[in-house]
Amino acid sequence: IGLEEEISIVAYCLMDNHIHLIIKGELDDISMALKRVNIKYAMNFNVNNDRVGHVFQGRYKSEIIADDKYLLQVVRYIHNNPVNAKMVTNISSYKWSSYNEYIKGKYNVVNPEEASFIMDFFSGKQNLFREFHNETDFIIYLDTKEEVEARRLDISKALIYGYFDKHNIKDFSKFKEDKEHQKRLIKILLEKSQISHRQIAALLEVKSSTVHAISSNM
Repeated sequence: IGLEEEISIVAYCLMDNHIHLIIKGELDDISMALKRVNIKYAMNFNVNNDRVGHVFQGRYKSEIIADDKYLLQVVRYIHNNPVNAKMVTNISSYKWSSYNEYIKGKYNVVNPEEASFIMDFFSGKQNLFREFHNETDFIIYLDTKEEVEARRLDISKALIYGYFDKHNIKDFSKFKEDKEHQKRLIKILLEKSQISHRQIAALLEVKSSTVHAISSNM
């Protein structure tokens, strides 16, 4: 794609049942290119597997990336998808993403000009690009429902571990006896985690009514 439409691939990651793409171009061109790819892939898939009918479930989901900071964060999130999904333990060992194209500086799918734009934020240094991918953020990105739910839980656990480290809490049983710490951490999770009251209660081993009561007073 990109030969008939004026679009460029910035980053990608092919997962088991979906693909993440960052594409630069006009919206109409992007829509047309993806439509062509979907049709061609579906035709080839059906022929090779002796089947008929739809291959893809529903229309693709998309959002506009409006600033450079968010662009870099989305690139990182896309590349880390296989690690977050427990498919690999090391991001560089996954072959079906653009991460190694950036690390090796050899661009087969990614547009070299777009790659250069991304790498300029890291002074062209692969080690800085690699370190950036090891950082953690607490943003919920556009993704499948299952992966969004999994990321929310991962973020919640990171918030809990961070709170425990900050307050030197090493014994969970003692935390359960400290109502003030429970209240503070519940408030943090209510504000930042985007998980349900029931899930917060399960993670902290408290009653759902406790979470409801604290939420009502915020």
